Amino acid sequence: MPMFVSIDGVDGVGKTTAARLFAASRGFQYYKSPSGSFEDLRREVDKYASPIGRYAFYRLALQHDSAVITELLKTGPVVTDRYIATTYAYHMVLDPRIQEIHSEVGLLRPTFQILLSARPKVRVRRLEERRVSAMR
Repeated sequence: MPMFVSIDGVDGVGKTTAARLFAASRGFQYYKSPSGSFEDLRREVDKYASPIGRYAFYRLALQHDSAVITELLKTGPVVTDRYIATTYAYHMVLDPRIQEIHSEVGLLRPTFQILLSARPKVRVRRLEERRVSAMR
């Protein structure tokens, strides 16, 4: 099976930029998670759902992404922008009970997971640039 790389981290560390550059330079297919209807609903869920409800939504999105990535791998290697590690990291701090219910059963596991980090000042600048850009 072709290689599957997941680039994870919190908002503003450069996941999307790194994943796109990686895909372009290595001939990988780029995949943004969550996708499809899950991407469309994401803002509403983030705004209104409880931490457990939000985790359930993103865990279901991971199940969907896992199936889509499995199909993509039939045609070549894939790099994804956020996946299991990002989902877990975001949610376990919102509600400690999520650590007890988190499961990776049934999910395609990446060949490699890359965790990005950035200095807080860099993250804040990147998030502000993103906010200003979205307002245009």
